[in-house]
Amino acid sequence: NPRIISKFQLVPDSRKFEPAKVKSFTVFTTRPTERHMQTFFYRSQVIPAYNLYKYRFSLQYKLETKKKINNIRNLAQLQIKELNYGTRHGENWIVPKPRLNYRKECPCYTLPSLLNAHQLIHFDLFACKYSELSAMSVTMGE
Repeated sequence: NPRIISKFQLVPDSRKFEPAKVKSFTVFTTRPTERHMQTFFYRSQVIPAYNLYKYRFSLQYKLETKKKINNIRNLAQLQIKELNYGTRHGENWIVPKPRLNYRKECPCYTLPSLLNAHQLIHFDLFACKYSELSAMSVTMGE
């Protein structure tokens, strides 16, 4: 089953695994090499490696919130942004400004930015099914 191959790699900076995964899909599915890979991932419903970390993080946050556990919430130090004025597309969560690139992989940056991105496209993380979360992670931009 070629779908299983991409779901084993949970590395925050997993772009270096992408060519190996594409090559393995080519072998298993006899895909012509001239097609664009994004449409191939969408048709086969496989989560690309660069979205896998965000998908697993969203899934874990959903499960912990459902079970009323605050481990990820405490680790990410979530804070609600309070605005004194009305905005059309305001972000609900405060996202800290990273000084270095690797800081963007920390939970304190990843979780608020994910929740703000879900809110921007009107995606309810807690009311969705796991298959809807997976389908959204396939199409989510990098």
